[in-house]
Amino acid sequence: MDPRLQGENEIKIATAAGLKQGEYEVLDYASPSLWMTNPHQPSHTETFWWEFENVSLHVHHISSVVIVGHSNCGGFALKGTPQEPEAEKAAIVQSLKSAAVVIKQKYPHLEIKLLFVTIGPEPEDGLPEINPEII
Repeated sequence: MDPRLQGENEIKIATAAGLKQGEYEVLDYASPSLWMTNPHQPSHTETFWWEFENVSLHVHHISSVVIVGHSNCGGFALKGTPQEPEAEKAAIVQSLKSAAVVIKQKYPHLEIKLLFVTIGPEPEDGLPEINPEII
């Protein structure tokens, strides 16, 4: 959902997850792990699971899920997460891990990968540099 993670940066994230172009679909949600574990609104969880189950699983027959969190996340800021980089990362990583547990409980056959992306300073034009890391 964050425009800083689209375009070439989306490809960098997919590559870090071991995927090539054409091997994945993207469901964009602000703070996807929150949609599963601690949504801003209850309807967010319903929307997420409807799309995940009806499109990703039943239409596209996915076999794995990559959940991505990133630094300077507005969704977590709205939840009151500390904005100091290490504290923010710790909170997001914990949320990603919790979301992975929820998915694995519902769909034990799915492979799950978690990534945290550190977003660099924003240039005047173009996308910022990113550093995706597998958790």
